[in-house]
Parts: sequence; C-alpha cells; structure tokens
Amino acid sequence: MSFDTILCRVVLSLVFFLSLFPSASASEHAHDNQLTQFIKHAEKLSSVPLINRRKILAKTRVFDVQLSPDGQFLSYRQAEGDEDNNRSSIWLYDIKQATTKKLFTYKALNALYWAHNSRALFLKTRNGIAVSRIFENPSPILLVKLTHQEKERWLGSARGYDDSFMVRLWDAHADEFVITRIDVKGNKTQVYRTKQDFSQVLFNRKGEVAFLKVTNNLPNNKGEKFVYAVKHNSKQLDKVWACRWDDPCSLRWYDDKNQRLLLRTNTQSNFEHFAWFDLKTKAFNALHQDPEKFADVAFGNLVFNAKKSELILATASYYGDYMRTYGINAQIQQHIAFIESQLGEYNLNLHLPERVDTELLFSKQTNWFITIRKPTSAIRKYYIYSPATETLTQPLADIIDTANLAQPMMTDDIISPKSPIRYQARDGFNLQGYLTLPRGVNIKQAPLVVYPHGGPWSRDYANYNALEQLLANRGYIVFKPNFRASTGFGKAYKMGTNNDFGNGTTQNDIIDGVHFLLNNGVGDKDKLAIVGHSFGGFSTLAGLTFTPNLFKVGVAGAPPSFMGRSAKFYHRFQKKTQRESREYAMKALVVDWDDPKAFAKSYEKSPDKHIENINVPLIMWAGQKDRRVFIVDVKDYTLRADELKKRVSLFVDPKAFHSPNSEIGTLAYAYLIEKSLATYLGGKLMPIDKQIDKALYRFIDKNLVIDHNDLI
Repeated sequence: MSFDTILCRVVLSLVFFLSLFPSASASEHAHDNQLTQFIKHAEKLSSVPLINRRKILAKTRVFDVQLSPDGQFLSYRQAEGDEDNNRSSIWLYDIKQATTKKLFTYKALNALYWAHNSRALFLKTRNGIAVSRIFENPSPILLVKLTHQEKERWLGSARGYDDSFMVRLWDAHADEFVITRIDVKGNKTQVYRTKQDFSQVLFNRKGEVAFLKVTNNLPNNKGEKFVYAVKHNSKQLDKVWACRWDDPCSLRWYDDKNQRLLLRTNTQSNFEHFAWFDLKTKAFNALHQDPEKFADVAFGNLVFNAKKSELILATASYYGDYMRTYGINAQIQQHIAFIESQLGEYNLNLHLPERVDTELLFSKQTNWFITIRKPTSAIRKYYIYSPATETLTQPLADIIDTANLAQPMMTDDIISPKSPIRYQARDGFNLQGYLTLPRGVNIKQAPLVVYPHGGPWSRDYANYNALEQLLANRGYIVFKPNFRASTGFGKAYKMGTNNDFGNGTTQNDIIDGVHFLLNNGVGDKDKLAIVGHSFGGFSTLAGLTFTPNLFKVGVAGAPPSFMGRSAKFYHRFQKKTQRESREYAMKALVVDWDDPKAFAKSYEKSPDKHIENINVPLIMWAGQKDRRVFIVDVKDYTLRADELKKRVSLFVDPKAFHSPNSEIGTLAYAYLIEKSLATYLGGKLMPIDKQIDKALYRFIDKNLVIDHNDLI
C-alpha cells in the first residue's frame, strides 16, 4: 500500500471522527447568550421563604397513567396510606363519559399492563402475573407464579391474541425455557421451548416466536448480541445478524411480508435510531433519526394498520436538551405542531392508541394521550387530544389536585428555574448539562453545588427534580453535568471516556463545567460543594481528591472508591445470582480486571489510592443491603479516612439497598446533605425539631456510625 493511500485513509478517518463533534463556534455564542438571559430571569424572580423539606420531597398520589389500546380509557394508580406501605388503588377513567371507577386496591404492585382488547389489565406482582377483568369482576386473580426470578419473566401482551399475555417459564427437569401464552381465564398454551437463554423475543403476526436476541457468552466473546430466526419445525436457530456490544439493537417489529425487521440501533450511525433491516440483503435503511443530530431515539409509537395487518411506526421521540416528538408522516407532524403551539414544544410525550386502525387515527372517536413533565412543575400534566376537533382537555386535573390535598406539593409559582447549558471540555469536546438557579438572588455570589449523576451510563434530564429544588430553595445553584459516559447523546459521547475514570476524562468534564460557570458569572468560587450518589459519589470522592482546593465540602452516597474493584465485585455477584453476564461490556467500559497492568493503572487514578489528598469535610451515605456498591467497601474507605484524621462522617441506612427506600430514609438523606452544605457553605437550613420530628432525629442519631461534622 502506497504512502499516499495510507495518508488518504488517515485523513478520511480524521474527517469522519471530527464529523461526530460539530463545530460549536456558532452555537456557543447562542448558548452563552441563553445563559446570560437565564441568569437575568432567575435574579428577577421573587424570592420564596424556606419550604419544609417534606413538602419539597412529597410525591404525587396519582401516577402510572396509561391510555388503553383502543384509546377509550385511562388507567391510573393512586397511593393509599403512607408512602412506606406500598399500597395503591387502581382506577379506570372513561374518556367519553368523563367518569371514574375504582377497580381494586393492591400491595406491592410492580407494573400494570393493558390487554390488547382493552378489556383487562395484567398485573406484574412479586408473586407472578395476575389479571383484572375490569368490566366483569375486577378483583385480581393470580394466573401464573414466576418462581425462578432470573429465569422466568413477563414478555408482554400477546401479539395476535387480544386477551392474552406471554411469559417465559423454566422447566427445570428438561433444562429448558418455555415461552407460554396465558389468557384471562388462565388457559395456558405452550408456544416454544428452547435451551437457549435469550434477552429478547419477537413474535410474528400469529403470535408465534419468530426471533430471539441472545447475548454471546461463549469464551473469548466480544459482547455481541446475536439475532436468531426461529424455525418452528425444528430446534434449529439461524443467525441473521450480530450486533456490537455497544449497540442496543432492540427488536421492535417483524414485517414478514417484506421480510424485514424494525430495529432500534446505532449501526452505521453515531446515534440510536429506527431502521429497517432487510433479512434477504442484510442491508440497513434508516427510517428516522434525530433531525437535530444531537440525541439517540428515546421512544416511538407503533400503530395498527388493519388493511395490511401490520404495525406502522407513527412517531419518534428524542431527548436532547428536552424531549422532542416528530411525526413520521406529514399529517401526524401537523397535529404535533399544533399541540406544541398550545402546550409548548418541549418535554411533550405523545401516546397513540396502538389498536386503533391508522385510517381511524384522526377520527372523532379516537383520542391521543399526552404527558408533560416540565422542570417548573412538580406534577406531570396529562392531556387528551382529539385530532378531529383539535381540542385539548385535562381529564385528571381535578382528581390529581384532590388526591394531593392531604400532602400538598410544590406549586409552580415557587419552583426555581432550570435550563440546559452547553460547554466545551479542555480537549474541545462539546458537553451538555443542566443548571438550576435559586430565585431572586445575586447568582454570581450564590454558593454552587455540583451534582454529578450516577451510572455513569445514565444521564440527567430537564425534568422536575425534588432534591434540586430543595437545594435551590436553600439558596444554592445546582449544576448537573452530562459528562462523557452519559447516555442518550450518541456513541461518541457515551464511549468518549475510554476507561478514564477517577483522575481522568470524566472527572475533567465535570470540573471544566464548574470553571465554565464561574467564568460566566455563575457561583462564588469560594463557596463550592460536590454532591453525588453511586457514580456521582465516586465523582465526589474524585473531586475532593484530585481538586482538593476547589470544593469546601463533599457528600458521597453509596460511592465506589475504585471503579475497577466495584465493577469486578458486582460482576461476580451477577454471576452468583445467575443474572445475564455483561462481562465484556463492563471490561470495555471500566477496566479489564483480569489484566494486572490495566487494573493497576486504573487504580493509580482512583480516589481510593490517594485518600490522603482529601483536606475538606466528607459526608458518606451507605445502604446496609447494597448489592451494587457493597457496604464493606464504603466502610473500609471511611475507616481509613478516619484513621488519617480526616473530617469524615458515615451514615448507614439499615434497611436501604443502593438508595433510600423509605420515607424516613429519604428525609434523613436530604437532611444530611442540607446540614452539610449549610455548615460549610453558609446556605439556609431548616433544623430538625426534636419534638415534631422525633422519629427522624432518632433515626439519624442512631445510624450515624461516624460523625466528625456535627451533623446531629
């Protein structure tokens, strides 16, 4: 190969790589101007008094609102009793008659699903799957127990059978998985048996198993997912496609007439999108991608076409700075544009009735369902849209208001504003995050709290967040960076960290965001704190370790102190409990723990290695039953810090797993953050009243294992 040929290929590769990161020069000025205007807006807002943390952290009593497949009903759940008893009543709202009906009350309900014929609800419970025949006897009846937790699972309402659902059962005697269809009367039909474990199944129009998606767990695998076509006359599985470990390659629909699969994939693109995969030619054809070329696809509506007896992709939604929804055809897009003109264009989630024929989608008897979660509203808003008359109604507004009377929530007029921001990392990579500003204060002089998200393979959104509002009400600016490793912004964003955790790329992204804000008049450089949970807790430790003079205090919840060790232990726990192995992905994303040199190099960059660097107060939270970041790891780190005479405190929630799972546990966690920040940054504090909040005071006092910061 000639030198010119090699040079040409290098240049072409560089051009492709740079195309993943569009020039920010033009957009930078626009975003900087937006930030300036956002600051002015927040400073002009009326300030509000100190609000009780119970009110800020309160959850709406009405939740899990769903549109029936025929578009005629809404189901919703309403919390019953206090938060910890986990009881909820299930209600039915008749859209045409504008009437409500209580169906039943249930405890420990994990999920609720509609039957395709809209005549029944399926309940996923801790014991198995139950059914409520809502127009006959709505009392739930358990139809099947799911006893082998990692082998048996819900597979969805049965395609082609209006009153049935699918489950995966385990036949221990034959050592086989059994895909079974069960109708509302409890009749069971065996659909398919296989010894092959699988992560996803796709059915054909007749409700038969057509494809299985299988994670490659063979020796020397590269984390691929294989898509197999199922041959019903034999046990043979024909591999039709192998997708990379970093591709979701989610199976959405099988078009058997045209022999193609509708997928959610990032094949041939930086972003996840909807695409057709031709089973004959093996070619991919993109169906819809983010028009702004910024975000992965988040959601899509499939609707039924009776003439062709097939599902059609009708909408696609993308969550960049906000959620945006697009119609696949011009008629749907025209209605979406009208809805946006009435309700605002951001964070609008549209649900179309799946079982309504596409020819009736715009008729008088058809209802569309819309949910909106704005950063300036504590409660989701629900709308019914009539495409025939272009009218919008809020059917559950009064019901929600009444349900929440006993425990009032934050009203829109006292909520602090939140806005997306864009900034550049030190290596030129374009980053995104969110900023919440306190109302009516001088933003340049306000204390700033950096709050990295967990994961790290997750992200922050433009939704309302109670803890952000608690901190903003106490006078703090809250910065939530979507650093590299965050999901939803394409492969380059997610994979951009290149195993560089701790004193590396991801932490630099967070710190670069802090300096960007300070340089743009956001926050007082002498009043900075870092707070986080899970990976955010790791980032807190890293912030105090590798930028020891930047922050005045840190609060770390369930924090791994070395990502490599935590990933290794968590993987072993998964194998022990027979969960699906993601060993290749974990090693590719974090570190290969079987490579001593790589493991040692990763440890050198970890907060655990440099614990002596911490010179400011550190408050730690841990769940006694945590199975992600084990309590022994958190205690070990805290005790070593204590031996080094660091100002460290440790609170252990005795009943919590990876996060607080009780009302008192949530309140205690919030108070510990609030008290720590007030002590070291000078923000506002609502002290615990030992008489009124006797139980909370005792809970905190009892479970503060180490306290060198006078938290109680």
